[in-house]
Amino acid sequence: MYNVLIVDDEPGALKSIRYLLDWERTGFVVAGEASNGRQALDRLRERSYSLVITDIRMPVMDGMALIAALREFADIPVAIMSGYEDFAHARTALQYGVKDYLLKPTEAEELERLLASVKRELDEKGGVSREGGPDTPAGAAEFVKRWVKEHYGEPVSMKGIASQLYMNAAYLGSLFKAQTGIGFNDYVLRVRMEKAKELLEGTDMKVYEVASAVGYQDMDWFYEKFKQYTGVNPGDYRSRAGGSSG
Repeated sequence: MYNVLIVDDEPGALKSIRYLLDWERTGFVVAGEASNGRQALDRLRERSYSLVITDIRMPVMDGMALIAALREFADIPVAIMSGYEDFAHARTALQYGVKDYLLKPTEAEELERLLASVKRELDEKGGVSREGGPDTPAGAAEFVKRWVKEHYGEPVSMKGIASQLYMNAAYLGSLFKAQTGIGFNDYVLRVRMEKAKELLEGTDMKVYEVASAVGYQDMDWFYEKFKQYTGVNPGDYRSRAGGSSG
């Protein structure tokens, strides 16, 4: 069993998290609780923990200060569970390598996904290099890029990809942009448009077939996006490239 420390200044929240699911079935046990960051640091120095789940807004020492202090002496996986969706906090969380950012009230399924991901990471540690693996920021971003490149012809969503990684979609989206410098929707558009250009140049597929092949069922929408991306419509692009008419 892996020990978990839960940090929240609301007694009701601590109780809610403790009884949200069958912890032992997931391979974890709630081995400690704290009501603020300073108390949490004391707990962390008293015994070993494999995961910290913390609120952000707390008296004495808030969650971000706790994570910053924790990173001075340990690389324990940390997850944030907050009632506030704050991009600035999410961005700071990325810098500290926070595992996930869950919003209250958290569903049992969300927490179980987080625990499954952390357990997989903990189980695979011990001599196994995880550089580039899906449990690292760079690895998660590469997973997203690979998924889009393999599924661009289908409906693609960050929520669907995040479920593959047992991560919160909003947090994965922030992580992806931080790692790649481009937003998820812009990346999907780029992959689809570049593939559409390839098909227009190198095949005799009709324009509507090209649109469908890269995930667009609405021809008007495809025309609009293609012209925004390339500056010309698909037919003119093909003509300039010397391809077959469509």
